Amino acid sequence: MKNEIDFLNSFEIVYQPAKNNSPKINFLHELFSQVTELPCIIRDRICQECNWSTQTFYRRIKTIKDKESRSIKSLSNAEKKKVAEVFHEEYDNLLIRFANCERDINKFI
Repeated sequence: MKNEIDFLNSFEIVYQPAKNNSPKINFLHELFSQVTELPCIIRDRICQECNWSTQTFYRRIKTIKDKESRSIKSLSNAEKKKVAEVFHEEYDNLLIRFANCERDINKFI
């Protein structure tokens, strides 16, 4: 459990206002950066949780077709559950970071 918490915290983007009580941050840039980093964070979490390499992750994303052009399942039910869990956790973490950043910015408005 401790390793999982350390892993999650390694991706945490923390906003801290400057010491002189005025934020030295571009609010739009901060929010946009967090959103654009989310796919990489999710990919890395899924790779760790499912014990996959990055190459395996991208192979699993591709739609697999059989000879009759029917889609074939590429994830087990356990993998689907883990992927959904990671998405929910990281989305919730993103919303928390947004709220914290917005709260800190509003202190100076």
